[in-house]
Amino acid sequence: MEGGGTLSEFVALTPRGCLYLANRKVEQVAEEADSLKESLDKYSMRNQRRMLEAKERAELLERARAQRKALDVLNTVGLSNSVLRLIERRNRVDTWIKYVGMVLTVVIVYFFWKWTQ
Repeated sequence: MEGGGTLSEFVALTPRGCLYLANRKVEQVAEEADSLKESLDKYSMRNQRRMLEAKERAELLERARAQRKALDVLNTVGLSNSVLRLIERRNRVDTWIKYVGMVLTVVIVYFFWKWTQ
């Protein structure tokens, strides 16, 4: 320690001291890099988890929409079935009316024919 300098000045002036300081700086940079890598890994994991949760929510929402559409279709088909049953019943009644009308017409024509002779 010539000239009344401090220890850090002495370390900085000797080649060994420069090497020591360089090693310390490299260690600090390596520690900071490790810390940054860990932080980045944590951030990446959180981001992946959020993306996965968002994807799952989107799938659930899509399933709910599909289920709602299916229920709408089934309700429409249910109404259609009841309308079809109503039409079939009306068709049967119309068929009965048609045949009864034919028979009645034949009977009336027969009696009219008998009455005119």
